[in-house]
Amino acid sequence: MARRQVLHSSKMAGGLVTDSKSRTRGGVPLLTKVPLVGGLFGSTGNNGRRTELIVLITPRVIRSVQESGGAARRPRQLVQGIARTVRREEGIAGAGDASAHRRVGK
Repeated sequence: MARRQVLHSSKMAGGLVTDSKSRTRGGVPLLTKVPLVGGLFGSTGNNGRRTELIVLITPRVIRSVQESGGAARRPRQLVQGIARTVRREEGIAGAGDASAHRRVGK
């Protein structure tokens, strides 16, 4: 029986995009409000952040019970890896919300 190789093709199911912008001002109290020279005693900052979440679907054919165990384990490991990366990027690695860790890391 000849085996046919099928390339896995993912399709995008959807996604979410979040943009946030913030502006901060700091400086020496009262001196920043002095006309003409107040700018010398303060600073302003602009920050922007964009977050994208994309949902991809890849169909898989499972032909036996043995294949089903590995098929379920791989996506779970992938999600756990993504969750660790997000926590690390957000600066909460190791100190994250325990309930969120339980939901993702079962």
